[in-house]
Amino acid sequence: MPRRIRYCLTRDARLLSGTVAIWMEEVFRHLSRQYAFQKLGVDGRRLQWRYRRRLPQARQARCGGVTAIQRFGSSLNCHVHLHSLVLDGVYIRDPKTGKPSFLRVPEPELEDLEILLARVIRRVSCWFSVSVRLNLGTFLALSDTARACAAH
Repeated sequence: MPRRIRYCLTRDARLLSGTVAIWMEEVFRHLSRQYAFQKLGVDGRRLQWRYRRRLPQARQARCGGVTAIQRFGSSLNCHVHLHSLVLDGVYIRDPKTGKPSFLRVPEPELEDLEILLARVIRRVSCWFSVSVRLNLGTFLALSDTARACAAH
């Protein structure tokens, strides 16, 4: 993340929780899509991006995970980062019995992780530019913390 964004994350809990929400949304979206590709028997990397949004199977999948926020590095320097524990599959409700069943999805490859990280960085950067207006030096939020983040 750019230095300005990292500084704002250390000072504003609202911005940090929004970043965590974006991170978990993207991870869950990846898992749901992997389930849909597995169910359809196709390789998701070969589909064009616009067709990935039309996967009705992905809406049925439910994911789970938890994220912890760590504010300091090993040398007690200020370094906000996230630790996430995410299930390696999805829950699907069985249409016959109505009970949820767990289905593993293939583990992500390096290319999948790079795509996921690029999506998270792009979404967080866009969200920050709208919330705090880092790129223009102005801001929309009226809190003192947002002013400090925009001025720094």
